[in-house]
Amino acid sequence: MHAHAAQSSKAAAGRLTKLALKTLCELVRTTTLSKHGYQQLQVDTSMLRWSLGECVDDVAVLQALIDEGMTSAHERCLQPEPMEAELIETLCDAKRQQMAAQPHAPSHKAAAAVADSGALAPP
Repeated sequence: MHAHAAQSSKAAAGRLTKLALKTLCELVRTTTLSKHGYQQLQVDTSMLRWSLGECVDDVAVLQALIDEGMTSAHERCLQPEPMEAELIETLCDAKRQQMAAQPHAPSHKAAAAVADSGALAPP
């Protein structure tokens, strides 16, 4: 029973994440980004990629949606100057360490518990 609940919560998280990423793609397609907005999106999506594996089952589909959003962001940016991969990783690593040091911070397990409660189940 517990394994089924874990699968169910990952499926629900996957559906919600897919919907959110599709919405992000549409938003980016209708927005003009500055260089800094584009770079912030690079950092944000890098953190999102890091967290997907623990939260959802179908990571490949979600990674493709992130790629689609970043392609649109590059096209909609006034000065698309990508950040260096090392800088993005440094920023993300610092944030991951900060998150790990906060015992009261929400975790992937907390999100799974919400999903397991049935609040995210499809009708």
